[in-house]
Amino acid sequence: MNLKDVEWTLISEMFPNGVHMPNADDTVQRINSESNFDHYKKNIINRFGNSDVIIDKDAEVYNNFKIVNAEFERVSNIFMDSKRRYYNI
Repeated sequence: MNLKDVEWTLISEMFPNGVHMPNADDTVQRINSESNFDHYKKNIINRFGNSDVIIDKDAEVYNNFKIVNAEFERVSNIFMDSKRRYYNI
C-alpha cells in the first residue's frame, strides 16, 4: 500500500487509541488524530516521496506501521549508527 493512499479512517478504525509511526531519526511519533496523521503523511511524502507502507495491527506496538523506502531506511540507519557509537553499543 502507498502512503498517499492511506486515509485517517483506516488508521482510526485499526488503531482506535492511536498508533506509533516511525520517523527517519529513529524515533516514533504517536498519531491519534486526523490532523496529526495528515501532518505526518505530508512530511514523509515531501521528504521521501510516496513510500510503501506496511500496516500490521497484530505487530508489536512500535512495529504496527512501517515505512518501506530505501532512503528512509538509509537515513534511519545513520541515526541508529550514531546512537550506537555514542552509547558504545
